[in-house]
Amino acid sequence: LSHTPNGFASRFIFFLGYLTSYLLYTGFAAGITSLLLQQGENHHITISDLLDGMKFKTVTIMDNMLFIETFHGINNNSIAVANMDDLFSYLNQDNTIGIAPKICIEQYFASKFNYNMISLYSTTIVTMAHYSRGFVMLKNNTHKSTLNRGLLILQETGLLNNALHQSLLPTPNRIATSNYSSAGIEHVGSAILILLVGTLSATVFLVVELIVALYKSRCYGHSRIGEYF
Repeated sequence: LSHTPNGFASRFIFFLGYLTSYLLYTGFAAGITSLLLQQGENHHITISDLLDGMKFKTVTIMDNMLFIETFHGINNNSIAVANMDDLFSYLNQDNTIGIAPKICIEQYFASKFNYNMISLYSTTIVTMAHYSRGFVMLKNNTHKSTLNRGLLILQETGLLNNALHQSLLPTPNRIATSNYSSAGIEHVGSAILILLVGTLSATVFLVVELIVALYKSRCYGHSRIGEYF
């Protein structure tokens, strides 16, 4: 064809297709590799797995060192206090939960019994074969229902026993969640972006080449007409 463009747009489109194919190939390869590496992996469920997302502070008395160590593993906001008075002084904050032996909480309520305490605080008691622990918080604490649900799960699965080194039930396993490689996702995203931008650029180049070719053909036609005259 006499009006065929010079070919830069065609070469650009070829290079664009090659680059996009390479990125797609490496992206899918990286993703499949990550899935294969994670296949079959599992690990023990921990308290953190079940209570993940609960952003709260735990307060307990210093004599209860086992609970301090156990619940320090949930988050880094565990606080140890000297007595029950100090423990209850922290409970005015919405995101704070007090933890102490059941007998300590019962004795404190008995010694400080009044209507305000009944209306302000809510308690949950977990009784197992070797221990009894109490959890106390404000009645309007936003974490109350979540904590109660989490304690039931921990108690039913035996995880609470296991955390207190009094394991009566085996810790179940959880299959690790398979996640697609972030590198693979980035490669695929880059390939799609390059394909879109490159296609637009190639279209612009192609239009420019067509205009230049048409202009040259017209100039060539006029020069040929001048030769005849």
